Amino acid sequence: MKFRIPQTTACLIVLLLSCFVVTRSQQVVTVSSPTPSPTQPPAPIALPTPAPDQKAYDEARRIKDPQKRIEALEKVVKDFPDKFAAFQARNDVLDAYIKNFPTQTDKIRAAAEKIFEPSKPSPLSLGSSYMNVATRLMDAGLMLDWAEELSTKGSAMYEEEMAKSMRRQRARSQDTLGRIYLKQGKTKQAKTYLKKALTNDPELSSSMIGLGTIAEGAGDHKAAVEYFTSAAVKTPLKKADRQLMEIAYGATHHDSLTGLEDLLDSRYRKLNAGLHFDHYQASTKRTSRTALAELFTGSGCGPCVAADLGFDGLLERYKRQDLVVLVYHLHIPLPDPMTNPATVDRGKYYGVPGTPTPVVDGFRLPSAGGSRDMTKGFYDRVNPKIESELEAPVQAQIAVTGAVAGDIVKANVVVDQIKAPSPDLRLQIALTEDEIRYPGENGVRFHPMVVRSLGGKEANGFALTGSGPTSIEWTFDLKAMSDQLKKYLDGYEQQGHRGDPFTFIDKKYQIDPNNLSLVAFVQDMKTKAVLQTVYLKLNPATSASATAAVQ
Repeated sequence: MKFRIPQTTACLIVLLLSCFVVTRSQQVVTVSSPTPSPTQPPAPIALPTPAPDQKAYDEARRIKDPQKRIEALEKVVKDFPDKFAAFQARNDVLDAYIKNFPTQTDKIRAAAEKIFEPSKPSPLSLGSSYMNVATRLMDAGLMLDWAEELSTKGSAMYEEEMAKSMRRQRARSQDTLGRIYLKQGKTKQAKTYLKKALTNDPELSSSMIGLGTIAEGAGDHKAAVEYFTSAAVKTPLKKADRQLMEIAYGATHHDSLTGLEDLLDSRYRKLNAGLHFDHYQASTKRTSRTALAELFTGSGCGPCVAADLGFDGLLERYKRQDLVVLVYHLHIPLPDPMTNPATVDRGKYYGVPGTPTPVVDGFRLPSAGGSRDMTKGFYDRVNPKIESELEAPVQAQIAVTGAVAGDIVKANVVVDQIKAPSPDLRLQIALTEDEIRYPGENGVRFHPMVVRSLGGKEANGFALTGSGPTSIEWTFDLKAMSDQLKKYLDGYEQQGHRGDPFTFIDKKYQIDPNNLSLVAFVQDMKTKAVLQTVYLKLNPATSASATAAVQ
């Protein structure tokens, strides 16, 4: 028997099989022969753009000619003095002279001095720099007598600083233990350890305060006054400690506080009397230029002590026809009641990275400071730049006349004989208080040449065009300035310092008309170079004038 498939069914099976074959065929083709896609090259890896200082340094290093390489490296130091590239460049300059010009010993010494200069505020760093240069000279077999001297000095400085550091660490431990004993009522043990602490660190005000507390508790008012006042000229006393000092002082002065502030002033000045600075002796290259040294500081800035006292030294060394000083206070790191919007804007103009920052004739030196015993190091770092500026050509003549009448200060400035024409020249007029007494958190009690205001719209000076005489008048209204300063300080206090609430110890918004000076200077606002400066001490009784001429 034959099995027969119906014709319609057979047709259906054939159709299904053909569909299956086609489908499978399509699947195989798709898998075995994919549609080609265009090849995508890998995305290039973007290399970071080097910073301007690093770029300049790298380009200088690639120069083959030794003299040209030295010149390029020295330009890196000049253009980027506070960058790491400048540190590298200083060492490379020394190496280049040693390798290529070993007989030029004067230039080798000069290159070494530029390595020492940034380290001067820190004896430990300076000692390390001495050792660094000594090693380079020893390896090259050059100037071995000087290398020996540097090595000996560097080793001694290192050992001395390490010994100081150990004594200070020991003092802090003894101070803490002494104050623990004091809180426990173990007065005898407390006194012993606090005295040990002062032996190891005579500047430790917390130990002085502890010993003052013990003396006052024992009824030794004279000793208590000695301890408390010695501490007060180094750091502001807390309210309770201030009260104990006043009680002890009153007990020895017929219950009166008269003369206490004068005593503190005297002790503070005596504290700094050991810092002596020789008077400037003009070189044969001296021009009629008057240099301008500006300092950005803060009364709550610990490292600013060396800078503040160093600028005191500059004021002692130079007459005002040689050097003019301007001090701008900033809220760094703590609120400072001598700050005002003009000083803040001036700091922004220079791109001040922190306090203390010195600027000489518009050239910003590296930010670095330290404690009182680092004052000479700071001074030694700033002073050479001032002396070189005093030998630079004068590029403008400035004459200033000023008068004080009541609350009004009138300034008249004439600028002439501009030797460096630029579309960016401006005359700046600063009104300063010659000295403000304010015991800030860092212990500095007297603040000289404090900038209270700058002339011009938004304190931005006055545009100068042409080289001929330009006369500019400006009026400072002391009453209006005081009101504005109080409003500014009140507002800063209300908003808080960096978001944290605080209260000023004393808002220094009042301005003493008997304690003022005018400073006028011409500055290229683009390059920041200062062309010339003139200083005028104001006298409320009479008008006064001063001139800085072109030689």
